[in-house]
Amino acid sequence: MELQYQLSNGAWVNCADRTDEFLARCAENNPEMTTAEILAALQAGRKIRNAKNDWYSFCRVKPAPRQAPPVDSRPVLRCRKCGQTGHSGEYPFSTLAGSGRCDDCV
Repeated sequence: MELQYQLSNGAWVNCADRTDEFLARCAENNPEMTTAEILAALQAGRKIRNAKNDWYSFCRVKPAPRQAPPVDSRPVLRCRKCGQTGHSGEYPFSTLAGSGRCDDCV
């Protein structure tokens, strides 16, 4: 588990070797929760307060990096007659993709 804490500018910073310190602060500022409950809540994606005074005093588990959506490498064609667009090799350009016309206009 890679724990992060929030700065006053809203940015998140890795706790790194201070993880135990921040977990202790979370336990101290959330006496209604056990350490196990705090760890479970962090793993579930919740933010937990590590100090009561500041609006930004939270800890969280570092989120997984965002994955870029897959890129469709097939060319997009536009029919010279009607203007319809589509991917090469699929309807409406499934039969004569090199003709410059869609299946409806061929």
